[in-house]
Amino acid sequence: MTPIPRDYAAAAVRRLPLAPREWAERTFFRREMREAAGLIPPVPSGADARLLIGPTNSAGQGYRWARSAESHLTGVAARSVTLERPGGADSFRFDTDVLLPLRLRPGRQVWRERVLETFTHVLFESGYSPASMMTAVADQAELDRFREAGVAVGLVFHGSDLRDPDLHAESYAASPFRSDVVVATDVRERSAAARALVADTDLPVFVSTPDLLDLAPQGTVLPVVVDVERFASAAGRPALDRDRPVVLHAPSNPAIKGTGVIEPVLERLESAGRIEYRRISGVPNAQMPEFIADADVVVDQIRLGAVGVLAAEAMATGRLVVGHVHDRVRERLGGDMPVVDATPETFADVIDSVLDAPDRYAPVAAASPAWAREHHDGRAAAAALTPFLVV
Repeated sequence: MTPIPRDYAAAAVRRLPLAPREWAERTFFRREMREAAGLIPPVPSGADARLLIGPTNSAGQGYRWARSAESHLTGVAARSVTLERPGGADSFRFDTDVLLPLRLRPGRQVWRERVLETFTHVLFESGYSPASMMTAVADQAELDRFREAGVAVGLVFHGSDLRDPDLHAESYAASPFRSDVVVATDVRERSAAARALVADTDLPVFVSTPDLLDLAPQGTVLPVVVDVERFASAAGRPALDRDRPVVLHAPSNPAIKGTGVIEPVLERLESAGRIEYRRISGVPNAQMPEFIADADVVVDQIRLGAVGVLAAEAMATGRLVVGHVHDRVRERLGGDMPVVDATPETFADVIDSVLDAPDRYAPVAAASPAWAREHHDGRAAAAALTPFLVV
């Protein structure tokens, strides 16, 4: 008799009700349980707070926040976990402390037990439990498991995992959701479930960009973190110091970022000999410092109204960042963020202005590393996490 492949068997077991499913997993998937148990990273037992962040590690932020917490907060040890994506694909290859293979899902009972035994605090990225090995917003039963174990739970969101496309279209004139951007049904359903969780919970809520406070007014901004010194050291020259500037655009989601408006403008300028245009995608994060350092201008996005990791990396490198930052977002951040604002309507004029008067914009680029250090080197993130971690 031909044995049933383990992945087929695991898929069948996942469809069972809870009690028979747990029995089947413990009975037939002992190998996966042993492997899952062995993945728990060592954590100093003497730490007052032992934090786990996961399981999405979006843009490598789970790992960066973990490093920030244990680097800048006394008595805190922190680890990140990333659930493998379907097919094992992750072209950006962000650092993580633990990569959970999907094939170990049948071992999740033991993984959850080890998480509850090891950590005192857990941040659910996108509302997903880092103990469940599932990409679904946690239900009350999962939250109860942590409460019963005495583990403090917080929620952290990155953007599309919480954003309401319809509200964004109403609130932001440049919103991509006002036009032909179609948000997949499953994305809408997950973000709606996340918003329901946020509305119904008394758990601490963190958001990586200030615009998400529209959806989580009780939340705290947890600033994105980049390796500021690594990016700053890659810059061998100041921005806008050559006759034909290099303009970089690296859209993770072209429709959302406004690439359909950005690219024709930059291609026209390249054809006219005024710039060199470089569009990049799928570049491993470890290589981004050299790509950004070789540019003069980095165009982030012109439709969302908030900046993210790419803008922080470009500012750390001392490049001129062009992107749309809504006034409400600037007010929440405070200070004079060195990002040159551009919307779909103004983008062409803004780029022309930069090319016509580079001496006017070079000081903006030169001021960017200081801003990046103040807001994105991990100290601000650690300060945001302090009330959650330090009692």
